Amino acid sequence: AAILMTLVMVINNFARSLYGSQGYLSYTLPVKCSSLLFSKFIVAFVWIIVSYLVMALTAFIVAWYAKSQSNGMLESMFEMVRQLQVVSDLPTLKLILEYLAVLGLGSIITVISFVSFIYFAITVANTRRFQNKPVLFGMVFFFIVYFVNKTVATELMLDLPLSIYVSGDGIGFSFESMQNAGNVLFNYGIGGKIFTLIFAVLLLVVTGVIMEKKVNVK
Repeated sequence: AAILMTLVMVINNFARSLYGSQGYLSYTLPVKCSSLLFSKFIVAFVWIIVSYLVMALTAFIVAWYAKSQSNGMLESMFEMVRQLQVVSDLPTLKLILEYLAVLGLGSIITVISFVSFIYFAITVANTRRFQNKPVLFGMVFFFIVYFVNKTVATELMLDLPLSIYVSGDGIGFSFESMQNAGNVLFNYGIGGKIFTLIFAVLLLVVTGVIMEKKVNVK
């Protein structure tokens, strides 16, 4: 719920401050449109990351409370898992945490792309041609760029020969595609995330250009 509220706040703040009642004031500031966009992007990114951290902290507090009330049951379960790791050659906790850190980096790229898609869609929807129905066209443009990114990123994630893997020997890079990985425990194709990051940055640049030349402030 906190993340959803943060996303709503980010969308509303960007649309209102640049294309709503505060738009004229924002565009009369002695700064470039790219600077306005970058400042909005940084604020939105920080707020979303803070929301994720709050969610993680909440989960940690709940887990800590459950452990304090378990009367040793959780410790016994963890010991069973450790023994199972030794017997079955499962990845250690260190390897799992390292892999989760990689996934966390991927999540940060997802946040960057999501904010970029939203800002691009809202900005295009506020050009003269689409300004009569900005909410509708904003949703249309968002889903278009989301679909394009999702389609291309998924193909690259599966087929591009570049991935991060976890095996019994540790974590490392592989120049095999995710689908052609050998005997590994976890495998994560990073080609899709690389494309998503490049695509998100490109859309931010295009958004800045549109703000500079095409936007029609109400």
